Amino acid sequence: AIQLSNLINYEQACTSLNTNEDINNDTFAIYPNPVKNKFTINTPGEACNGKYTISNLYGQVVQQNKTINCTTSINVSALAKGVYVLTYSNDHKQQTTTFLK
Repeated sequence: AIQLSNLINYEQACTSLNTNEDINNDTFAIYPNPVKNKFTINTPGEACNGKYTISNLYGQVVQQNKTINCTTSINVSALAKGVYVLTYSNDHKQQTTTFLK
């Protein structure tokens, strides 16, 4: 079982995992959050062609794929309920956020 105190510390740490100085919160958006069965990644102009990785709180990659559109729907119905880390990147930028299923 995951202790809530550890979960909160991990989530707070994830908000600072950006790797480039020019990244801001407008790089990509996900909705809805919390997620039921699927969510949408919305990316601006030059960030459309990239890839995403979904990891659990143990750091294990549970899903990954490429995006070719600025708006990409991602099915996560096979994932168990919990908190996940979403990393979106392209050739120039990388950003990490968390979502709840």
